[in-house]
Amino acid sequence: MMRCFFLSAVMAGALGASSLTVQSPPAAVRGQWFQDARFGMFIHWGVYSLVGEGEWVQQTKMIPPDEYEKLGRQFNPVHFDAKAWVDLARAAGMKYMVVTTKHHDGFCLFDTKLTDWNVMKTPFRRDIVAELTSEAQRQGLTMGYYYSILDWHHPDYLPRHAWDKRPAADADLKRYLAYARGQVKELLSRSRGLGSVWFDGSWEHTAEELQSSEMISLIHSLQPNALINNRLNLEADFSTPEQFIPAVGLKNPDGSDRRWENCLTMTSHWWGYDRLETDYKPADQLIRTLVDVASKGGNLLLNIGPRPDGTIQQEFIDRLYAIGRWMAVNGEAIYGTSASPFPRLPFYGRCTSRPGTLYFHVYTWPADGKLVIPGLKNRVKSAYLLHDRAQPLGFQQGGDTWTIYVPREAPDPVASVVAVEIEGAPAIRPMQLSSDGDGRIDLPVLHAEIRSQHGQRMQFGVEGREVHTASWTRPVDFVYWEFEAKQGGDYQVQLTYSCDEKQGGGEFGISALPGGIAEPQKGVGSTARRPEIPIQLYGSVQDTGSWSAYHTVASGTVKLEQGKNGIVVRPVHLPRGHLMNLSRVRLIPVAQAGAPAR
Repeated sequence: MMRCFFLSAVMAGALGASSLTVQSPPAAVRGQWFQDARFGMFIHWGVYSLVGEGEWVQQTKMIPPDEYEKLGRQFNPVHFDAKAWVDLARAAGMKYMVVTTKHHDGFCLFDTKLTDWNVMKTPFRRDIVAELTSEAQRQGLTMGYYYSILDWHHPDYLPRHAWDKRPAADADLKRYLAYARGQVKELLSRSRGLGSVWFDGSWEHTAEELQSSEMISLIHSLQPNALINNRLNLEADFSTPEQFIPAVGLKNPDGSDRRWENCLTMTSHWWGYDRLETDYKPADQLIRTLVDVASKGGNLLLNIGPRPDGTIQQEFIDRLYAIGRWMAVNGEAIYGTSASPFPRLPFYGRCTSRPGTLYFHVYTWPADGKLVIPGLKNRVKSAYLLHDRAQPLGFQQGGDTWTIYVPREAPDPVASVVAVEIEGAPAIRPMQLSSDGDGRIDLPVLHAEIRSQHGQRMQFGVEGREVHTASWTRPVDFVYWEFEAKQGGDYQVQLTYSCDEKQGGGEFGISALPGGIAEPQKGVGSTARRPEIPIQLYGSVQDTGSWSAYHTVASGTVKLEQGKNGIVVRPVHLPRGHLMNLSRVRLIPVAQAGAPAR
């Protein structure tokens, strides 16, 4: 096996927290670039790209370390061009990059003196991390370094996996952690102005076992302005929901907004190069994902997995250029913005904000030319489309409801942005979902929250002007409404949905939750789990003839309390891949259940 050089006990002690005295600036000061940027590029690359089956291929194929090391002798990405990669990020409208300096296989894309298992010992012999950092900073992008704590190569990392037959009797995790701190010190000592240190692979140990506090102290001593993510099993500076979007953003324990970053693939699964991949998220979905994340106060870190020769797949390039074209017009509504002050909007779209301006990202353009904004108590000063700000839009006030008069045709088929300038900080009367005069409660999917965990697939779709669930293919994805019932009692549940029997159908569960879900999204890293919610009703999805034919079906009764309640609908069994396209849920007092649905 390739020889590893380990830190001496003296070096390990020098890296401990006791010798570090540099104080980092407050997180709010260090993190301003993060909010300003909002959009970054994630890069997963290493010798695993030679296999072309994702970054976990050593684990999935159970390749012994000595066999896997042979990939290092073949790694020669002659077409790698740091300028081309940074140019692409800038063309997409991205403001920062995060590159995998070392992934779980332990291979290092930088010049390290602590192991021979690095790019300088391959035929390529060039420090990829250094070249990317230099070029990114030259072009004004902030650089971040990903570093995996998990290491399938290092002889001291524990625990061993079943496929790794190396003896573990002499392995010492503390010695490995000294090695890891030494590598982080190498990386952070040679570059100034790093934006973030992005850890991963900590799920096999506690923060105490990983000596996470010592690692954080080391980083603060070397890069006092760098942000540190939450994957050392400590909260640190920002959270990293992976492959899912928190339904309502994230909060700190004191109720203040939590800094967070959604990391997302454009592919269906792997982060590293996958030569077998055929399913790529379309550009319009990625644009709306960026908007959705920003509207909840987060950043989007969008991944590419380059080929082994250093080139980037055309599928990635096409999507990044499409996002860049939209950002060139509408970037003002993303960069430096804050979360929406509106818990709900009456139209399909999102809102971002900055002092004095609200940006309404409209997905379904109003056919009558009237964009209605209820509950806005501020005085509107002006309104205009971002693509043509020289042409003011008319507006009219009716109490705390404002109507913005927009052109009949949408300026952008994906997301048109209407900017509304207001006096003062936003003062909002939130839209309430509640019983109507007859006691019925109408819950359109437009006002639902998609809740999930790692690997979210469900999103919103539109049929005509009806918003519905789409790509409901995973049991961990569910929809949730919170509402007020003016009276307690038994309610019949009616679902309006469409289903094509060739692809959809199966079983679903319904839960009524008096008081709602108190803490809907515990754990915001890659190991997040949905709340355990008991199912009260089970139902089977019926074929409606096609995905565009909607039927309303009664699904039993639930008990609600007077006041705040929640309703969850989630898959139980998915025999043909998709569950249904759900457009709304109605809750009807049992005494009225025989009356026609409205």
